[in-house]
Amino acid sequence: MIRFRFVQDNMTELPVKRMCELAELPRSSFYAWLTRVPSARELADTALLEQIRDIHLRSRRTYGMPRVHGQLRRRGVRVGRHRIARLMAANGLVGAHSRKRWRRGRPDAGGAPDLLNRDFRVEAPNRRWVADISEFPTGEGKLHLAALRDLFHHGVVGWDTGARQDAALVVSALTMALARTGNPADVVHHSDKGTASTSPKAPTSPDTPAETLTPYSHGPQHPTSQDPRMEDTRRIPRRTPTLCPPMQRCDDP
Repeated sequence: MIRFRFVQDNMTELPVKRMCELAELPRSSFYAWLTRVPSARELADTALLEQIRDIHLRSRRTYGMPRVHGQLRRRGVRVGRHRIARLMAANGLVGAHSRKRWRRGRPDAGGAPDLLNRDFRVEAPNRRWVADISEFPTGEGKLHLAALRDLFHHGVVGWDTGARQDAALVVSALTMALARTGNPADVVHHSDKGTASTSPKAPTSPDTPAETLTPYSHGPQHPTSQDPRMEDTRRIPRRTPTLCPPMQRCDDP
């Protein structure tokens, strides 16, 4: 039915033969459909659509299917909800709603490239850190824990807690890790692509100097790695983590 209507709507501007070829539709079938007598169902839908349009216009285009259905019942018209929804959708009749519109992401918050590429092997400490944020319910509200874990000794090298999951929490945890480990030059900070990590205030660019992140970070630049796959950053345990000195190897209990 959709292909027939497509050819009918455009037959004054485009050749029927070409449109039938594109729609994979025999011309004989199209002309037979074009000259046929409308069925009783189609005539009833046409009459119903006129009433739906009238109700929609009288409501200043704010009524959706439920209210249109109610107004039709008040007029003594008994039809199904799905039939009304089908006719409204086919003719572009939409009521007012409070759904949020889809928004395009900010061009400056796209995140950093994945430098680990799912390779979590490391031969020395302070080479690869993975970061994540956990949420804990408390009596006073939600508590967010941002932590960084060294893939060599499996210990947490930096962390911070806060009531909000934002870029400031991520930077604060990274600040602590850099201060505790002596600001290593070759470390890669790996996280997911959540809003807290991809915010313009978070360290998402390998070209961002460490001095701009925290007053305690002085020295070389620290590349940041991010991956949209959450399983890559779930190296941080959900239980209470083990805190150990930066150069000591700790085994998970």
